[in-house]
Formats: sequence, C-alpha cells, structure tokens
Amino acid sequence: MKRLSLLLVLVLCLPLTTRADEASRRVKAQELVTLLHMDTLMLQMMDTVQKQASAMALQVSGDTPTTQQQALRDDFNKKVFALVESRIGWKALEPDILDLYARNFTDEELDAMLAFYKSPAGVSMIAKTPTLSEQSSQIAVDRMNALMPELKQMGLDFEKAEKAAKPDAVAPGKLQQSQWVHPSANGHLIYHSDKNGTTIPDYSFAGYRSGGVALPTVPAQIKLLPTGADNTAAIQHAIDTVSARPLDAKGFRGAVELGPGVFHCSAALTIAASGVVLRGAGSGGDHEATTINLAGDPHVGIILKGNFALNTISPATNITDAYVPFGAHTIHVADATHIHAGDLVQLSKPVTAAWIKYMGMDGLERPDRDEHWISAKALNVRRLVTAVSGNAVTFKIALMDSYDSQFLSTEHFTVQPVAVSGHVKEVGVEDLRIVAPAASVDFHDAHTIAMEINAAADSWVRNVAMIDTTEGVRMDNNSERITLTRVDVEQSKTVTSAARPFDFAINGTQVLVDRVTGTGDKVTYFATEPRQQGPVVILNSTFHGDGNLEPHQRWSTGLLVDNCSVPEGGIHLINRGVMGSGHGWTMGWGVVWNSTASDFIIQQAPGTITWAMGNRGPLKSQAMPDGNGGRVHGTPLPSGLIESQGKPVAPQSLYLSQLAERLGPNALKYIGYTTADPMH
Repeated sequence: MKRLSLLLVLVLCLPLTTRADEASRRVKAQELVTLLHMDTLMLQMMDTVQKQASAMALQVSGDTPTTQQQALRDDFNKKVFALVESRIGWKALEPDILDLYARNFTDEELDAMLAFYKSPAGVSMIAKTPTLSEQSSQIAVDRMNALMPELKQMGLDFEKAEKAAKPDAVAPGKLQQSQWVHPSANGHLIYHSDKNGTTIPDYSFAGYRSGGVALPTVPAQIKLLPTGADNTAAIQHAIDTVSARPLDAKGFRGAVELGPGVFHCSAALTIAASGVVLRGAGSGGDHEATTINLAGDPHVGIILKGNFALNTISPATNITDAYVPFGAHTIHVADATHIHAGDLVQLSKPVTAAWIKYMGMDGLERPDRDEHWISAKALNVRRLVTAVSGNAVTFKIALMDSYDSQFLSTEHFTVQPVAVSGHVKEVGVEDLRIVAPAASVDFHDAHTIAMEINAAADSWVRNVAMIDTTEGVRMDNNSERITLTRVDVEQSKTVTSAARPFDFAINGTQVLVDRVTGTGDKVTYFATEPRQQGPVVILNSTFHGDGNLEPHQRWSTGLLVDNCSVPEGGIHLINRGVMGSGHGWTMGWGVVWNSTASDFIIQQAPGTITWAMGNRGPLKSQAMPDGNGGRVHGTPLPSGLIESQGKPVAPQSLYLSQLAERLGPNALKYIGYTTADPMH
C-alpha cells in the first residue's frame, strides 16, 4: 500500500482541470498545445515519473527484492501506470487542458503566446524544454533520495505516536460525524463504502454548467415599459426579436429588460431559443419591482421551451457486472469498441416483473381507477464518459441508482452512445414578480402556473417571486444543469381538492434549487417526479405552512436535501402506495442532511439505503397509505439509516463542501456563498 500510495501521489501531481465553453479561444488553445508538443511532453513526463517512482519505492522499502519479487513489482508498476495513463494521460486530459487555456486566457494573450512560440526564441525554448524538464526532475529526485532515510524515520515515529494517541471526545456543541461521509483532520472528505460498494456520491455537479459557475449578466438588447394594457404581444415580440439575433462567442443573444411597473399578460411568454434572458427591475413588493400580472383565464406565466431529441449513434452493449452499486463511477461492458472518452451514453435499466414484485409494487389495487407504479419499459439515464480501459467504462458523474442482475431474465442492462439536441441553453429569467389573482381551485381544474421549464440546459431562474399562482415551477425530465436560486413562492389561498399543488416540481437532473422559500398550506413545497436519476439538490431553503417537502411519484433517485427547514411541515421520503394512480415508492437512495422539520418520515425501499444525518425534528413511521389517506398495512415500512438525529453533523453542508473540494473555494463565491457553511 505504501508503494501504491507513493505512485499515486507522484502521478496526481500532474495538472487537473475543469471544463469551459469558450469555443472561440479553444481553437487557438489547440494550436498552442500542438505547437508546444504537449502530447510528447506528457509521455516523457509519465515515463520519468514511472522511473522515479520505482527508484523511490525501493528507497522507502529499503529491501533488495528477489527476482520473483522484482517481476511482481514491475508488473504492478506497469498496471498502475497503464491505469493512470488511461485516466490522466494526454488523450484523457487534452479536452480539459484546452478548456483550461480557453477559460483563463483572452484572445489577445493566446495570440501573443502563439507569436512568441513561433519566434526564434520561442522555437529554441520549445526545443530545450524536454531536456530542461528532465534535468530539473533529476535535481528534485536526487534531493528527495537524500531525504529518504530521514523521511522514513519520521514516518515510523509518526505511526508509533498515532497508535498511542487516544481519540478526542466530542466537545459540547461540536458537530458530530457521519460514518458515511465526514471531513478528515485536514478538511478533505472521507467516504465510507459498504460491502456492496455503495457510497454517497458527489452531488456538486448539480446546477448551472454542472455547478460552481457564476450565473452570467447578459446585456440588454431591448427595453420595455408597461403600457397599462395587455403587454403579452409586445413582450413576446421583443423575445422573438432577440431570439433571431446570432449567438455571441459566449452563447448569448441578449436580454429583454422589463422596466418597473405592472405588465399585464393574458397568455404565456415563451423563450424557445438559446441565449435569451428575460429580466425585470426587481422582485420585491415596491414600486421599483417588475410585475407580470397573469390576466384572463388561468395560464402559465413563462415557458422555457426546447425541442429535445435523442439519437443513437452506435450499437448498445450489455453491462456485464452482476451488481452495480449506487455511487459507482465505473461499469464493465461486453464490448467497449464503440465507446470512447468524451462520449455521451445512455444506460437503460429494464423494469422487470421480478423487480416490481421485489419492490412490493405488484399488488397496487383501487376500485375506482387503474393502478400502476412504473409503466415504462426501462429507466434511462445519460452520463458523460471520461475514460475507457479495456471493457471498463468510467463516468464523470456517479450513477445514482443500483443495477442488480438478479431481477433480469432475458433482459440486459445496456449502455449505448447517443447524441442529444434541441435543448434551449443559456436561458434565464430573473429579477421580477409573477402574480396571479388569489383563488381557491380544485387542483385538477385549470389553474395558474408561474413557470414551466421544458428541455432546457445550462439555464437559470433567480430573484423571482411567484405570488398566488397555484403552482410555482414545473420542470420536465429533459431538462438538465439548471439552477433555481432565491425564488419565492407565496400562496394566500388553498386548493379545494385533496390533491395538492407544487411550489417546485422537479423532473430534471443536475438541478440545484438554492435558497428558495415558500409560504402556504395544502401544498407540496418541493417534489421530484417519476423515473429520473439525480443529482438533484435542494439547498438552504425554507418553507412555512402545513405542507411537506416530499418526492411525489414512481421512483426517482439521487436527491440531496441539504440544510432545509420546514418548521411547521414535514420532510418525507416515502412510499405513497396507491395514492394518485399508484405513486408507490417515490424515492430511492435519497439523503436528508442537517435539515429541520416538524416531522421526518424516512422510509427505505427494498434493496436501497435512504440516509438521514444530523436532522432536527421528531422521526415518525407509517405504513403504505391507501387512497383515502388511511393505512392499508398495520406494520410501518422500514426506516432508513438515521445518524445523529437532533445533532448536526460535519460538514454543515454536504453540497457546498463537495463543491469546494472538487473546484476550490472560489466555486462557493461564484454561487453566492463565502464558506461551506450556508449559515455564514
């Protein structure tokens, strides 16, 4: 293990980068790295690191291996570096390095560097760089070798002292620790895996551009003032005019800016082109705010509308793993010939009769309607491939469901390269109010909805108030990488039906709902919808009234509820049984972290884990409900894994800590936080 740790420490000193989207500068970055022969330099660096690591490992061990031991060590080193080469070699790193250069240098800086490296001095520097690099590395190795005896003794002394040390008692008021994920002494997160390989994944990819990226401020192209009459046509014309403009280098066309006052709208405002923003002058209740008044018959206020399409581009291949755990990044396939790093793939999990029976969802019955849990033939999710090594395929974002072959007969779990199109991207709605006449209606009748988000990606809603709309935001299952931040939903009237409306009904993936608020009774404040994998995160949000934060129906997975407060209502991850037309198990593999509610119902679906850590509020149990709100089974369903109920755990925010660890502390600033503690 010492040898493996040393090898990994050395190779991980190679630069890690994040992606960017500056396409115009990426072309120049490509020319620059080609000119610098970075591919050759990387190969030389890997070769040098391998030789140095082998020599240093011998220094650390201090032994003289036998011929057989040396052969084993050589084979071990070869396998380690083959794995490292596949993950952080030039082919794997090139796209990220190009994005890094494009993100951090302007066109002028790239032009200047290209000019220099084409000059005689630059050509000479390029030619001499390999020799300088090798000689510099040798100097470092020589000095490190001289230090080895001293470092070895320090390590032995440390191990002895560490074994003798006693664990600290937890001080009063100090945060507790979850066994599943907690900070180490140096602040880095440590994750636990169970015997199946299940682990809590990194949720920080949720949000605009996969999280940690500041929402942009897009220049206004058209400005409007209210007329006192119906403004629908004027605003829609302005949106359409901006939509016809060409995209700039950053992917934007421009903003339609509404001035202070009340804009009466009798029909939905639709943004159906990428790079368009609808912005007001503010979302407060004063005369400086911009208000969109939903006049006339009940309708949707604003619609973000893409035209999603998915096309397969290569044959599907079967997953060969007997079991793929929740939180896994790597799977094995029968044939990886058509899968490459950088590909987008779709994983399909057949919905089999055996699995439905195992989940207890085969006996849903109700005399007044057809009951069914999941009618779809398969549960699908898309993932970006970061590496392929033999038949092992690795994804950028962890899988947020398990894949258990014991429930298959003639079916297979499959992976297939795909291409998606039709998303509206870089679309925003911000700084305005959407107001409807207060009304008590049956939820199944026509009613107002503030916003619908359909087939959108890398888009946002910020600083928007939704007043007396029956529902707030509805998002479809083709939307991804969306941030909703500082959105307030207020309802002064309640519905007349048993079925409840939603403040936030989220069916997309990589969605961050951050610092939102809601006020009202007989409402579901936040819900996931059917057949979607996360990550989906609701962070630092507060809701007042007798409603619940509760996934709604038919199996979504990978939800993180992080530092949320529902002081008069509940946080429920439950089996809704025959409610609706057979909502059944609504959520699997969910996490509720350091949140507060008047009650928690944390149920655990068969074959999964539902986690609740550091929450404050009483825990309750219940059986599967029937259609009248009763209980069809006397025995409560199993509870999830509960840790430190009543006492917060460290870190204070799981999402913010994971984000800071993945992208650095500036990522917190970009999304409006100063630390990983959302209260500060």
